[in-house]
Amino acid sequence: MPSTIYARRHAELKLRYTANRNSKNPTFEPQYNAIFHLLGTKRLSRHNTILCGKWILEMQDAWTAPDQQAKLAELSDRHAKAWARWQRRIEERAAQKAAGSIGRKKMKNQPSILTTAPTVDIWEL
Repeated sequence: MPSTIYARRHAELKLRYTANRNSKNPTFEPQYNAIFHLLGTKRLSRHNTILCGKWILEMQDAWTAPDQQAKLAELSDRHAKAWARWQRRIEERAAQKAAGSIGRKKMKNQPSILTTAPTVDIWEL
């Protein structure tokens, strides 16, 4: 079960889309609304952004009415904006990685404490 509110919402919207797509009588509006709201949420993962793009392409093949194609063009624009955000993040991370400021923190080389041999034999006391 998803742990955050965003993860729950994303799972719910993905389920709505797939349930309608796989039903006996799929309709355009529930599929459109699910993708529209999914692309509008914050913290959309890279995987979900790619998945929305795939679904939009599938819908463009399935729904051919002019008004539906116009709405799908709007979805494509919304997807392009979401993907542009991810491209920017990927580029920022690559720049940070190249600069060496990302990743694990290196441990300072701390000298180990030197233990001295005992001068008195504890068995001979």
